[in-house]
Amino acid sequence: MGTIIVQPIIEESVWKTVGAALIFIIVLLLIEYLKMKFDFLENVISGKAVVLVENGALNLKNLKKHRMTVDQLEMRLRTQGISKMFDVKNVTLESNGQIGYELTDEAKPLTVGEFKNLLQLHTSAKSASADDNLFKEISEGHPESHDKQLQ
Repeated sequence: MGTIIVQPIIEESVWKTVGAALIFIIVLLLIEYLKMKFDFLENVISGKAVVLVENGALNLKNLKKHRMTVDQLEMRLRTQGISKMFDVKNVTLESNGQIGYELTDEAKPLTVGEFKNLLQLHTSAKSASADDNLFKEISEGHPESHDKQLQ
């Protein structure tokens, strides 16, 4: 593409350069529009993701089809911060050449929402144990740790 655009500049014809650039832009926009409208064209032009690991098991057929070794897959996983192969549940080779992955439940990091739920469970359990102390207070008497003014 660069050669076609630069060639008219060498010939001192700016209009050929503008025309070639305009044609390329129109063709690119047309292709993007058609990919957006028709899913089968998107699959043909851009491709689709391919499963390399499914439910923790390697898909050797797809690895071989895309000429990727297990060592290359492990290298890509390490660059994503994954140190153990059995920590991944699913791995896909995306159409742009990158890998996508889903971790197993045991390997997933703790989210803020999960942390809040755990804290809520912990505080509710603590409240329940504090309620138990109220009943013990009736049968065993007041603990000495309270201020005399509060009793």
